[in-house]
Amino acid sequence: MARRCITPFQHSVTDWRTEATKVWKDFLDAWPLEKLEHMTLEEYAIGTDEHTFSWWLECGTLSLCSLGDCSPDKHGIYFSKKTEDYWVDHRLDPDPLVAFERLKRVIVATAQAASTNNWERLKELENEKGPVFSSVVQRKIAILYQPIEAPFLLPVTSYTSMQTIYGKDLPSWAEGEERFMALRAKKPKTDYWDAAYAVMTPLLAHDADAMADEKADNEPDATEEMLDLLRFRKAIVLQGAPGTGKTYVVPELVARLCGATKRGDDRTKVMEAYKKLTAEGRVVFTTFHPSLDYEDFVEGWKPVDPADDDATAGREFQLEAGIFKRICESAAIGNEAPSASRETLRADARVWKVSLANAQENSLRTDCLKNNRIRIGWDEYGEDPTDEIEAKKSGAKPLNAFINRMAVGDVVVSCRSDTCTDAVGIVTGDYEWLDDDGGLGYRRSRSVRWLWKGEPMSVREEMNGYSFTRSTVYSISRRFTIQKVKDFLKARGVMKTPTIEVPYVLVIDEINRGNIAKIFGELITLLEVDKREGGADEESATLAYSKDRFTVPKNLYVIGTMNTADRSVGSLDYALRRRFGFYTLHPTVLDHPDFETALFRKVSSLFVENPDVEDSAPNRETLSEEFDPADVRIGHSYFLMATPAVRRMRWRYEVKPLLLEYVRDGVLKPEALARIRAMEEELDL
Repeated sequence: MARRCITPFQHSVTDWRTEATKVWKDFLDAWPLEKLEHMTLEEYAIGTDEHTFSWWLECGTLSLCSLGDCSPDKHGIYFSKKTEDYWVDHRLDPDPLVAFERLKRVIVATAQAASTNNWERLKELENEKGPVFSSVVQRKIAILYQPIEAPFLLPVTSYTSMQTIYGKDLPSWAEGEERFMALRAKKPKTDYWDAAYAVMTPLLAHDADAMADEKADNEPDATEEMLDLLRFRKAIVLQGAPGTGKTYVVPELVARLCGATKRGDDRTKVMEAYKKLTAEGRVVFTTFHPSLDYEDFVEGWKPVDPADDDATAGREFQLEAGIFKRICESAAIGNEAPSASRETLRADARVWKVSLANAQENSLRTDCLKNNRIRIGWDEYGEDPTDEIEAKKSGAKPLNAFINRMAVGDVVVSCRSDTCTDAVGIVTGDYEWLDDDGGLGYRRSRSVRWLWKGEPMSVREEMNGYSFTRSTVYSISRRFTIQKVKDFLKARGVMKTPTIEVPYVLVIDEINRGNIAKIFGELITLLEVDKREGGADEESATLAYSKDRFTVPKNLYVIGTMNTADRSVGSLDYALRRRFGFYTLHPTVLDHPDFETALFRKVSSLFVENPDVEDSAPNRETLSEEFDPADVRIGHSYFLMATPAVRRMRWRYEVKPLLLEYVRDGVLKPEALARIRAMEEELDL
């Protein structure tokens, strides 16, 4: 969304000085510096009808300078009238009061530095503030609390606007301010307002364009409505007829939820952010279908190659986590407070038992725990023991595990006895051969970040009652799961209680095509907000196969899509309806150069009486009485037709076949056939 970056060009410099000075003084009367220490959350947050601190920054001082776009999330916290609750940036804290205290500390420090002309401190605060609110908000605070009788900051909050003034090669917003200060130093007798007005002249064209677009930009944002619903319910279904953009809107919805983009960002930036979140494992996409079941979605026994199985088990099947369980585990781990484990402990990591020479105190163990690594032997095979591994010589299995199967991000558990460990860590490096073994031997090495080291502790419970075997390296993932590693570390103070919410998102396409009871099983209840981990009525379930205790983390969001015209499946399970919020997307005329408006209106007239009117009455001359237009009306994405060739292809192979199928299925009455033929002739399709 665009908003004019500055306002002085509506007036002469004299008028601007008068108006800007007035609102500036009004702000300082309402919010003198000494009042900031005592500011409350209610006095800060925009979204109510009161003139809060954020309201003054956003609206009350526009004559001086603006904050750019109108999105309230830049303030870190705002009050949502839709949910009647505070929205808080997930990077702050789930508790609005705790989050606000973090914000207030930065606000006070910034205002104090600006009031004393401490430019160096302002630059430090810009780099130190962390994810509390947008930089433009912090800059606006500095501009408002600089000495009004002797201002030194150019009233521009946006780095992009600074680039418009000084050129695209400007390295930073701060550099733009320093250039303005240098100009003032060269011409100390020039009035501040005259100097600022002259410097900001290049913004005139940009300001005029933004003003022309402002009315459209201030219209309600449908994506913001979806976000409000998603934050409130944690699980939503985007429903609508084919072509209404259900899947298209998901990347923007996810990216904005995760704080990776904001309203108004272009599609390229949205998709880059969405792909990055997917690569990080914070977004998982799946499609429901009739054959999907609990074993695929939650957990089930899967056939495995014996070579990849736990060395202690000669079984042909292994219990594997499904899509839902994996992302729940990732979300639970990702929501931990920043620590050594937060960045690296992956839900899909393998867990390995490693013996450091032997189970006793020894020089190799001391070396590994001190130098953050693990080491094993069979040095006589040389640096590359591929031939020995393939020949299955002595040590082939642990060598293969250590060199080929172990991966960066996996977990290693140091064996101190057959039931105890004295260290747990994360693998941080690939296999390497040590030229200098320090006289210890054991030249095969991997770098490790030890998350916990201490006196030997029993892990017999974590191993389901089993003991470690004598094998030097083998997978214990089936018994000592990542969740158990997390619990083990948390009990020893390594993984702290969650303090910030990091959103993870499960996207389920065609959610109505799956058998919900068969897929979710006993976990359906746990989707409810108050039943989740940390909720008012937190509940857990015992998983059917692993018997693990399972909860749904509060930072997991679920977005489903549902084609309301799909009659090949029954109505959506009522159990799911009770636990999801539903948002309907409607066909609409797009303001796009490739949009075929005339064809869209004619096709839409088969379903509604007036395509240009929202909530128009159904056209019962052609639409069967049992159908609601919102469920079956063809969506706008079908009518993006860049060239005549695309126009013909879309009509002949997408739109027309769908209309004829509607006639065959009884959605449209036979009378619609004549109108379909007529529009085909009229529009030369």
